[in-house]
Amino acid sequence: LARTSARSHSPRGNSMNPSRVALPALTVLSLAGLVAAGMTAREEGRVAHDLRARFEQGAKYEITNAFEMSLNLDDAEMKFGEMTLPQAPTVNINIEFEEVANEEVKKAQDGKIVEVIRAYEDSVVLVSGEAGMGEMMEELDEEEENPLSGRTLRIVKTDDGVEVTDLTNDDLPAEEQLEELTDEAKAGVDLESHFEFLLPAKTVEVGDTWDIGKPFVEKITKMMTASAAAQEDPEDGEMMKDIFETILQNMESEATGKLESVDGNIATIRYVVDAKITFDDFATILERIGEQTDEMPDEMDGEVTLSMNLKGVGKFDLEAHQMSDLEMGGDFELDLAMTMSQMDMEMSMAGEMSGSLELSGGVSKQ
Repeated sequence: LARTSARSHSPRGNSMNPSRVALPALTVLSLAGLVAAGMTAREEGRVAHDLRARFEQGAKYEITNAFEMSLNLDDAEMKFGEMTLPQAPTVNINIEFEEVANEEVKKAQDGKIVEVIRAYEDSVVLVSGEAGMGEMMEELDEEEENPLSGRTLRIVKTDDGVEVTDLTNDDLPAEEQLEELTDEAKAGVDLESHFEFLLPAKTVEVGDTWDIGKPFVEKITKMMTASAAAQEDPEDGEMMKDIFETILQNMESEATGKLESVDGNIATIRYVVDAKITFDDFATILERIGEQTDEMPDEMDGEVTLSMNLKGVGKFDLEAHQMSDLEMGGDFELDLAMTMSQMDMEMSMAGEMSGSLELSGGVSKQ
């Protein structure tokens, strides 16, 4: 009777068993917890890293920049009128350069340099190889002094750019201290000499990429025009500078940096640079440099194509906030086809050149 009474008050079909109610709820809650935990883990794994160069007042740094380039003429044909020269010119040139500078940050604001003292160690540009044709072949073994070699400069940020004082010649009036330096050498003196052009402008996560195309082209242009202006003959240097500037304005590039990994305080960055120049505006070259020399032809026509492929690895020190090591290199090819005429005489030239380019360096906090 007791059992019958119990069943009559709690019909089997309407039983509210607590375990049956709790099981679905616990299952849903457990799944939600697992999803939330997974999302949290993924979010924690996506850490944003600041790869921008940062500076502290009073900090000291050593900056190393090295550049090595080889240039070879692989095939060439020259004609005067209808006559083809029996012997093609030879070009086999190697250029090496390394610059070391030590600097002390006198003033910094928001991690950026406002004033710095920078001392350049003695350095030269080494040029070796051979160039010429037939009896006019010339062996090259030259040293050209870096115009900044041995100088100690104070560089201060201003509203218009930077103000540079040569402490090596501080006994001279300011307008005379850097008088013997070319505009290109002076333009190479700035506050961003720590591979900033290769670094992202904002924080990035592992796997992120950023564009370095425009800053890379600007840096290469500045480097090439500065090296051209370092020629012993000022007129030759000015002419080469104008040629480089005119041609490099046509450079197009697809260049990226990618944060590959972070191990402790070191972030590894992979760089890929594909650049190309197609130039056929020789009239502009004639116009820009025609007034500097009497040896320019009356007319020039043709096309120059340059392609460059570089790859590199950078090591960024997250504690020092600096690019501690950089190795970048690759190959380039140049195709040339042009004609020149002067005083009813026409000369044509076609050739293929190839070479390699290596860039390296780093910033170490002392």
